[in-house]
Amino acid sequence: MTATDLIFQVGNIQFTDPFEMPNGSEDGLGDLGGFQNMTVTEFPGGIISAQLYGRYPKKIEWKGKIFGASAHDRARQLDALTTQGRINLSYGQWNIDGVLKDFVIKAKYQFEVHYEACFIPVQDNTQVSQNSSTAPPNPQGTLAQAQQVAQYQAQTPSTPYTFSPAIQQGLTQVNNNINQTLQNYSGNLASFQPSDIINLQNQITSLQAQLAPLVNGSDLNAASAASDLNTSLNTMSVALGASTGIIAQIPVINPNLYALASIYYKDPGQWEVIGKANSITDPFPIGSFDLIIPNIQGVVQTQPPTIV
Repeated sequence: MTATDLIFQVGNIQFTDPFEMPNGSEDGLGDLGGFQNMTVTEFPGGIISAQLYGRYPKKIEWKGKIFGASAHDRARQLDALTTQGRINLSYGQWNIDGVLKDFVIKAKYQFEVHYEACFIPVQDNTQVSQNSSTAPPNPQGTLAQAQQVAQYQAQTPSTPYTFSPAIQQGLTQVNNNINQTLQNYSGNLASFQPSDIINLQNQITSLQAQLAPLVNGSDLNAASAASDLNTSLNTMSVALGASTGIIAQIPVINPNLYALASIYYKDPGQWEVIGKANSITDPFPIGSFDLIIPNIQGVVQTQPPTIV
């Protein structure tokens, strides 16, 4: 499912634009889980009794943006749903009946409205498949989606702002390089070599450096558009790293590979894994290195400081 395939609907108001999805970022629609209501009683002697009353849904709270010439009218239509009693909320595969308790309208610009909403679930109608296991995250799918969204953001920003040709061309070049590398490996992201990943991530970092002055600048339209694009670039970089299981790339001087293996893998004996990934045969190499720390299946890794 791509960003443009995901459908979000509250009552009779539907959102299909990826930039109008809840929060437009990592928070999404918020917490869609539930909780077990219970009474816990503690007795002398360390005995604990728990009386269970069943699973209850949590209230769903989110923030979002509405764009276009009809933004203000659609915001008022959403606000009117607070008077309609029980309505339906659907988000991808989630389908929930409930009541829109609160709706806060923050008119930002002529064609942009920010809002906050609180939905009280009454009945969860979501169908859960009993015959298939939940698929794990797919880095290649995430990368493709982030590429698509980033390209759209660069060409059609969510605010009245136009990116410079250098930024637009830079993103196009990054996407072309990713796609070309995919072709080199028969379309399999998992086959990318660590050097390929680092090279592409460095290109993304360079593009993000061009966005930094916009993100931190005083032009709110530019800052909002650049922040959206920067988020998609972050997603692309993370998806690239996840595909090959690279934990980190760290700058070091005269490193102790035993110590690094102990820090990252809890096992100094795994130093050869780091050495092989960096074409190093000595656990105490002399010089300056940008070491790749690869992932190891079944081994717990940690994220210590980047300078060792």
